[in-house]
Amino acid sequence: MKKITTIFMMSWALIANAQIDNLFPFNTSNQQIVQSAVKNAFVAITSSYRLQDPKTKKLYGRNGNDNFGTISSWGLKIDGGIVLPDQAVRPWEYDPNYSKYRDKYNTVPYQISFQKAEGKIVLDSIDVKVCNAQNLFYSIKDTLVANGEGFKIDSSDGEKDGWIIWLTEENDSINTFLVFKKKIEFKPNYNVYEVEQPNTIKKILAGIYVVPSYEAIGIVSFNLCGILVEQNEKWDLARISILPNETSNPSKVKVSPPVVQEDTDTELTLIESNKKKDKNKKDRK
Repeated sequence: MKKITTIFMMSWALIANAQIDNLFPFNTSNQQIVQSAVKNAFVAITSSYRLQDPKTKKLYGRNGNDNFGTISSWGLKIDGGIVLPDQAVRPWEYDPNYSKYRDKYNTVPYQISFQKAEGKIVLDSIDVKVCNAQNLFYSIKDTLVANGEGFKIDSSDGEKDGWIIWLTEENDSINTFLVFKKKIEFKPNYNVYEVEQPNTIKKILAGIYVVPSYEAIGIVSFNLCGILVEQNEKWDLARISILPNETSNPSKVKVSPPVVQEDTDTELTLIESNKKKDKNKKDRK
């Protein structure tokens, strides 16, 4: 598998050895080098779901759509697969429209799509594994989206001298990065660490903590030590504890076939069995 690797100029190798205060942003060309090495690791994810009547097994969308709700999130390419946030696996838990139906209807995952530079890939089912002690993240084995490129995961304890990289949004369409130098002491059996949120007017979308691995003169690889997650209006750094190729009990998120019956709710839309998007195969758009 390819690693997140970049070749630096000798001047960068010298700067990397300099003493830099924690949370001091790289606003020079060096930041562009770090961004270039990691920017393709982020994958935009869209997850949709349907409601299901537990008694009749009827499936519903919302307001004429073939899904009840859609949630956007960000995933991360790792060696052998993709790390997904909880939003991608359980989108209904982040959709306010689901609240009034929670006690009456079950939820059924519909589709999950991955947007990358080469286009969109839509999957009807995925096998997920928990890869964080707090169930904040999941992982899937993948070659279609990750394309054999991704971070090696560093799960070792001890002090790390790396970078926090925030993915941000500017003007509702342009993704930018904020890069900060930071040392973190990783302790055994301690999986979540508080981090300082950057002072920015930009919308924060996601974030990671990476540590450089110097392989040769002028060649540096970045290993993933943690992923930033927003909890209770603040951001924490969560460690990754299970890799996709490790043995665990997978949970398949799969589309269920629709059942055609009468609908009595004006907001809910009955899923017709002849809709073209209802299929159990991979579809590349």
